[in-house]
Amino acid sequence: MKNAFALALVAAAATAASANVVVNEVVGSTTGPDVEFIELYNTGASAIDLTGWTIELWDSDSTSFGGADGTAPYALSGTIAAGGYWTIANGEAASQLGFIGDAFFGNNSIENSSYTLVLRDAGANVVQTIFFWDSGAGDQANIAGSVITPDITVGPDGTFLPAGFYRAGDGSNNIVIHSFNDFSDYTPGAANVPAPGALALLGLGGLVAGRRRR
Repeated sequence: MKNAFALALVAAAATAASANVVVNEVVGSTTGPDVEFIELYNTGASAIDLTGWTIELWDSDSTSFGGADGTAPYALSGTIAAGGYWTIANGEAASQLGFIGDAFFGNNSIENSSYTLVLRDAGANVVQTIFFWDSGAGDQANIAGSVITPDITVGPDGTFLPAGFYRAGDGSNNIVIHSFNDFSDYTPGAANVPAPGALALLGLGGLVAGRRRR
C-alpha cells in the first residue's frame, strides 16, 4: 500500500510539472516556402525531462479529417530548463530565420488547412490542445478523428489559416496571431515580442481576431 501511495504521489508530481509546459509559439504557413516551428516554454521553477513526450498534428479539415499530418507524432527528448524553451523546426526555419531547433522535422510537416496540435507528456496525458482554423465550414478540432473541445482556438485570419500564433509574454494567456509575410515577430527559442498595441488580445479558449491577407 505504501508503495502504491508513493507511486501515486510521483505520478501526481509529474502531472503537476507537466502543467508548467505550454505551447508558446507556432508558425506553420508563411509566404514562400513555409517556415515551420513549434516552441514549448517551461513556466515552472524546475527543469523538466521531455523524454517520452510527443507532439501530434491532426488534420481538421472537413474534406480530409482525422489523419496525422506530416510524420507526426514527433517524439521529444532532452530537458527544458526553468523559464526555458524547446523547439522543433524545419529546414526553412534554418534558411530563412537562421534558427536550428532542438529537434528537426521535414518541410511541409504542418498542414496548410485547419489542424489540431496535441502536446502529451511521458505518461501520454494530454497537456494542451490547440485548434488552428481556416474558417472552413465543418472543420473541427480532433484527435485521430474524435472531436474534442480544444484549449485554444487560433484563427481564422480573415478567411485564411493563420500563419501561427505567439503568447505576448512567454507563457501568458494573451494570444496573438502571427504575421503571414513579416517574420519580425517570429522568435523561435527566444523571448516573444510584445503585442502590437492595435491588436486585441484574447484569453485561452477564445478566437483570435483575424486580418485578411494574401
